[in-house]
Amino acid sequence: MAQFVNTDRTQQASLYTSQIDANMKVLGGIAAQFQCFPNAPNDMTIKIAAGRLVDSARNVIDKSIQTSSTITAPVSDPRIDLVTIDAAGDLAITTGVEDVSPAIPAIPAGHLPIAYITLATSTTAITDSLITDYRTALPPIVSTISGTANRVAIFDGSGSLVESPDITTTELGLLNGVTGTLVTESATQTLTNKTLTNPTVTNYSETRYTANSSTAITLDLANGTVQDITLTGNAFITFPSNAAGKSFLLILRQDGSGGKTVTWDGDVRWPSSTEPTLTSTANKVDIFSFVCDGTYWYGATGGKNYL
Repeated sequence: MAQFVNTDRTQQASLYTSQIDANMKVLGGIAAQFQCFPNAPNDMTIKIAAGRLVDSARNVIDKSIQTSSTITAPVSDPRIDLVTIDAAGDLAITTGVEDVSPAIPAIPAGHLPIAYITLATSTTAITDSLITDYRTALPPIVSTISGTANRVAIFDGSGSLVESPDITTTELGLLNGVTGTLVTESATQTLTNKTLTNPTVTNYSETRYTANSSTAITLDLANGTVQDITLTGNAFITFPSNAAGKSFLLILRQDGSGGKTVTWDGDVRWPSSTEPTLTSTANKVDIFSFVCDGTYWYGATGGKNYL
């Protein structure tokens, strides 16, 4: 059995050429599997070469050369027909739609594309010039040989086309050069420590965290960047660790009694070094915003005496 070996032009000439010949046999064996070609003599049928694949039950299937049924020429306009194999490796023809500019038909679920045939109304025999190879070295990660999600069609070490086992989301990411879990288009996922550059975000919401202050409370942005605190006592507010670029919104609510005050963390700075005076009326709301430069939290009053 021929084996693929990396060649080296510094090798002895006879060894170098023999290894090239062996490599071409390996590559030729891979390229020949399920190759589509016209019948001889040419008529309105096509053939696909022998090939090997593994089905969804991990059974090895060896397929001999297969011949299609008779393909009819289009009546009014050109047409493109698609040649595929199904999960069992059987040849299938998907008839396209006649059109002045015909399109290749969609690949049926669970099939692998082999070739497509461009037919004219005048076609009476299918020749090489009408057949375009449509095989792929690694089919996309979608419904593949068996139509099962999260599987791919791959070539094994002997050049045979086989179906992979189920691939995890993490492994799907690795196939695309991603370390960790792959972010998908429709799944609900939590992204941690990701950097987005120049994104456009539409209709987003920030997480709101609610709590009672008692006489002391520590703000933690891991709970949410909208901190909604009801003052149930005269409270000392400890701010999050200083981190440049962090920001959040603070909603302070008086409880049903009102009259509560706050003492701000020492890292908080206000315009003109003047702390705002809270609304003291029961159930009233004041809103403040903060941004950090890595040393201090700079506060601004967003509005007072709501409700």
